[in-house]
Amino acid sequence: MKIQYKCEVCGLTFDKLNVLGTHIKRHHKIEVKDYYDSYLKTDINEGICCNKNCHNVCKFKSLSAGYNKHCSLKCSLEDENTKIKCRTTWENKTEKELNKRKMHYRKIWAEKTEEELNERKIHYQTIYKNKTEKELKEISNKNKLTKVKNGHDENWINHEKSKKTKKEKYGDENYNNRQKALETISKRTKEEKQKSLEKQTKSHYEHFLERFKLKIEGHNVEYLRTEQNGHLVLKCTICRK
Repeated sequence: MKIQYKCEVCGLTFDKLNVLGTHIKRHHKIEVKDYYDSYLKTDINEGICCNKNCHNVCKFKSLSAGYNKHCSLKCSLEDENTKIKCRTTWENKTEKELNKRKMHYRKIWAEKTEEELNERKIHYQTIYKNKTEKELKEISNKNKLTKVKNGHDENWINHEKSKKTKKEKYGDENYNNRQKALETISKRTKEEKQKSLEKQTKSHYEHFLERFKLKIEGHNVEYLRTEQNGHLVLKCTICRK
């Protein structure tokens, strides 16, 4: 039995929604969006961006689809429901489907010109350059959690995959573009070099401090703070001195 779509203005029925839409515009001089809002819309919040930090008005699609759930791609990607849906979709894909997708993207990237690749590179460099220390830390923590979730150490590096990629691209699994690395370092300004050094020093110190705290556990010693001269201030948990 065919589905019939009734015009709520005059009562005529149609086999297809797009035909009903044409009828509404031609005979009743009503925009499809206005008709949807008046007769088909069931949720008062429909048409408002689902991103909890946005709430902008979304674009109307059609009588069958209604409104978009998000006002922009940015809001869609930020929405937790979208992230969960994407994650679930990828987790349910078979190995064959994943490999097919991988080959598809490899083909796309292989066909890009050097200029397009450089533009893409600059684009991502700009994005990361504009991120705050807090945002970069969150990205780093997220990567570590993913590694742990997949059964690896948080600092795990897939050396086998790295070697395979180098073998495919350069014909040598131990390839290392030292010349390019030296050129990149030489282009850095004095401030960038200093910032990089401070970041590395801070990272090494935090790693050392975490290891030190683990070592003193169970030895009746508590870490309090680090002085400006680098000395660690400790306290005995028995005499509290």
